[in-house]
Amino acid sequence: MLHEKIDQAVKNSDMPISIIAEKCFIDEKVLYKIRKGQQQATADKVLRLATVLDNADLIRYQCSSCTIGEKFHLVCLDGNIRSQGHEILMKNKTEINEFLAVYEQMLEILFDKDTYTDEELNLIDKGLDEAIDVRHCVETLELWYAKKFGIEKLNQKIEDHNEKCIKNGYARG
Repeated sequence: MLHEKIDQAVKNSDMPISIIAEKCFIDEKVLYKIRKGQQQATADKVLRLATVLDNADLIRYQCSSCTIGEKFHLVCLDGNIRSQGHEILMKNKTEINEFLAVYEQMLEILFDKDTYTDEELNLIDKGLDEAIDVRHCVETLELWYAKKFGIEKLNQKIEDHNEKCIKNGYARG
């Protein structure tokens, strides 16, 4: 499936294939094989293609195609989804409100406890479902941002966030 997305992104580009390959430091024959699914695209190649083609979706498809990503990455939303920034924010608000509706109960249940009743487990599961919905909406907002302002700008925002987390002692660098 990733190769189909790469092929479509190349076809949709105004750049000649030779220029795309050159800018990505990929041999044209290798790019052809990747596009046809005859050769796997490594993560670094997909990142270069996504950047050169300014197509953030390729990064998401790459991440969801690895063994870990298949298990823990959310599906790439490419069907009937919101495409405008304000629409995505409105959907985020809806999902955040649904999460907040169970938040207080979850906090009470999760506070300093090691065992849970079936009813409590159901509530925890509902809260996690709502949190995953929020996460999916945030990822949609990130993709919209990358499409609107460029992958490099999103990359910088994420780097800035990571540096802040390291500076505040939430992570190690």
